[in-house]
Amino acid sequence: MPNIRVMHFGLGPIGAAILKQISARPGFKVVGGIEVDPAKIGRDLGDVAGLPGRLGIKVSGDAAKALKSSRPDVVVLCTSS
Repeated sequence: MPNIRVMHFGLGPIGAAILKQISARPGFKVVGGIEVDPAKIGRDLGDVAGLPGRLGIKVSGDAAKALKSSRPDVVVLCTSS
């Protein structure tokens, strides 16, 4: 079974917790993260989410550009609760 390419949109406490869960599961590949907080933009997605290691993926502040370049299969939207 091929990996499902996942983009995370919103990296607050809930979005980061979901990212941790998805990144640990087989069958999923994290391909990007989108955030509006300037303190998170440009940082490694693993660092922002509190993962034990870096993912080599920078958090983007431009949703259209991130979606176009990473071509995810699904987007996990966590912009409000």
